[in-house]
Amino acid sequence: MRITFVCGHYLPNLGYLEVHLARALAAAGHEVVVVTSHAVPAYVKNKVNDYPFPEICIDEGVEVRRLKPLFARGQFVIGRGLLHAVKETSPQFVLVMGLGKVFPYPVLGNTPWKTAVLLGDNSHSYIHLSGWRKRWRDIVKKPIYLRALQNAHRLLHYTPETKQLLKDWLGASSHQHLENKSVEISLGFNHRVFSFQPSLREHKRAELGLKGEDVLYISVGRMAENKSYDAWIGAMENLMDENPRVHLMLVGVGEDIHSQAVRQRVESGKFTSRCFLLPFTSHSELLACYNAADVGFWPITAISVFEGMGTGLFLVLPEDKSLKHIGQAGALCSFVSENHLDMLRAAGKEMDADKRSRRTQQAVENFSYQSIAARVVQSMQSP
Repeated sequence: MRITFVCGHYLPNLGYLEVHLARALAAAGHEVVVVTSHAVPAYVKNKVNDYPFPEICIDEGVEVRRLKPLFARGQFVIGRGLLHAVKETSPQFVLVMGLGKVFPYPVLGNTPWKTAVLLGDNSHSYIHLSGWRKRWRDIVKKPIYLRALQNAHRLLHYTPETKQLLKDWLGASSHQHLENKSVEISLGFNHRVFSFQPSLREHKRAELGLKGEDVLYISVGRMAENKSYDAWIGAMENLMDENPRVHLMLVGVGEDIHSQAVRQRVESGKFTSRCFLLPFTSHSELLACYNAADVGFWPITAISVFEGMGTGLFLVLPEDKSLKHIGQAGALCSFVSENHLDMLRAAGKEMDADKRSRRTQQAVENFSYQSIAARVVQSMQSP
């Protein structure tokens, strides 16, 4: 099937959803072309490889065509000649992501191809909207969303709360489209990158100085203010006080003010010798860390939740609407309501190797990008 993926930014080495999904579709044998822009948001420009990008290149079986931006600022980008560029690919269907970036607007009309729109609106992206951001959303973004809902064949939302959030924001005119066209998918992980590897686990644990009975808890992500790491670290300190075999690893501790606060909290405590604080690292090193660990915990939703899941970690997650579907896919996680310590303590009993292998298989079946890509294609082929 010829699939054209339209998105304002496509940054291969950072590997966001659009990159992983495009690659998974290509790996499944589809002819995939990404039409995107040369733009790179300023906040990630220092992390992007191969910039400036070539006009056309191949990324793991995906043909990437880049347009010169007429306008680019922050996340917003308008491409030169988008509709013509998409027509040139002769798509059987078009997959669109990033309505809020404005970029896809020209291909959201009455077109000869079927269009599926990926939607990831969640409460975390709405909660801090105020002032000009809220006005921008209502004046600029709302008409784009309504146009997309009206003309799309499918609406693919990758967090469970998206449909209701959009109903509340867009109003009654959106309800029928959201009910009739919505298909729930998910964020996911690349099972060819993140998997359970016993030999790697053994090697990394030896490198860290961990013994067979030691239990390593891991959390991966930016040390942002909204993640309430204080409560989680406090619970981990209590757990380490109870059990001298418990260790803690935090990945994503940088030089920013929030990371410095976390570092000071951990290094001034009495369990600093049993804590590992690491900056963001490569996928290969991250894979080794996940494999070495026994339990993963996350204060809020993050793509690293799914990466850790792919290695069979038992997950301790917040009561978050955007994560509730993970709990419906088998014994992959537990959810924390109030008592962090009780849940972390109970999770430490989920270390059996057979359980971990079963969790890995469940994760691949439900949340690998290859499985998600298959659901996307199936949704587009249905009437």
